[in-house]
Amino acid sequence: MRAAGPEEQVLRSENQLQEAARRVTGAKRLAPLVNVFLTVVIVAVSSDRQRTFLELQHEREKVRAKISALRVRLEASLDAHFKAVRGVAPPCRQSPTCRMSVSSTPG
Repeated sequence: MRAAGPEEQVLRSENQLQEAARRVTGAKRLAPLVNVFLTVVIVAVSSDRQRTFLELQHEREKVRAKISALRVRLEASLDAHFKAVRGVAPPCRQSPTCRMSVSSTPG
């Protein structure tokens, strides 16, 4: 191999500069596409998270409504039992047979 002369070195360095310039302009063309792609990905991920959050919130509301209905039914049942006991207690205090049946129950 022969040694490269100064002209060949200049041509080689010019070719390297041109290649580097092509890479930079290619990257400049790609930058907006990358920005658009990243924006689309971020919007898709955030919209999916929002949808998941709303679904969970809807499920929580359904469970809360069911629990609330159960609580109302339980309170009504207990209230009815308490009222029945209050209504039975005064006559039972006056009747001697009632006292015996209440005190003679095992338990």
